[in-house]
Amino acid sequence: MRALAAVCTLAAIAGCVSEPTAPVQRDQAVLFTSDRDGNVEIYTMHANGGDPIRLTRNGALDFAPQWSPDGRRILFISNRSAGVNGSPTYEIFVMNSDGSGVKRLTTNDVLESSPSWSPDGSRIAYATTGTRSKIFVMNADGSNVVQLTDNDWPDSLPRWSPDGQRIAFLGSPLGWSWIFTVAPDGSDRIRVPTQSVGGVHSYSWAPDSRNVVYEYGEWPYGGIYRSVIVPTPGVTPVFLVGYERFPSKPVWSPDGERIALTLSEGGNADIFTMRASDGGDRVNITNHPAADLVADWK
Repeated sequence: MRALAAVCTLAAIAGCVSEPTAPVQRDQAVLFTSDRDGNVEIYTMHANGGDPIRLTRNGALDFAPQWSPDGRRILFISNRSAGVNGSPTYEIFVMNSDGSGVKRLTTNDVLESSPSWSPDGSRIAYATTGTRSKIFVMNADGSNVVQLTDNDWPDSLPRWSPDGQRIAFLGSPLGWSWIFTVAPDGSDRIRVPTQSVGGVHSYSWAPDSRNVVYEYGEWPYGGIYRSVIVPTPGVTPVFLVGYERFPSKPVWSPDGERIALTLSEGGNADIFTMRASDGGDRVNITNHPAADLVADWK
């Protein structure tokens, strides 16, 4: 099932009011996060546009939605519940595709981020946040937590490869982030070919599990590139979009033909799609005055 997911990095509103939500229809494959109703919530809509259906109704911050491989569940991050010390904390939650059955998967005072389903839906990779953030894997019900990295630098943004053989993440041994991949048990670390100087901010696997697309550099220099996963003689990253259009969070389509990303071509942040081969044929998907950010296409 295809879906786009988007999240706005906005301040949470205190309080918690839970209400029933509208069901997600089978022909609606777009998930995104927006502040269009005054608070950051999760929505779904037809892939070709139309009126969004709001899935969460909560005074806290609900963001980073991601479909399960079978399309029946949605992972997301929220600070709707308190940690063990009683203070609000960002934890990983899961809900049914219609917004019902919300369940909290992590419970601690460490902030979790970037949950990622394994291709078979049985496990979830995620990161903690902080100066020495780490990568973990747990079962889909929150049990059997296993730590994969323990470096002196922060590791973040884990993403399972489509074939389930590798987990990619961002690591910062020299102060800026590079893309690494490891086996699901944390062994056999390999650095993905990207620029040697300057940081990678976000990335996405190609459906063939052999390529990635990533956001590199600092404005006004850098942009969106694609690269092979394994270092290959004579093969270098391919430039797709420059920073003059404020691109971010690129993700590959399931068929490998297009890439979704956030662009600000008209002065407002919207989700676009473009050709994966050369960055051409850009199409605005959301086209709304509110901030629609951080796409994840499933």
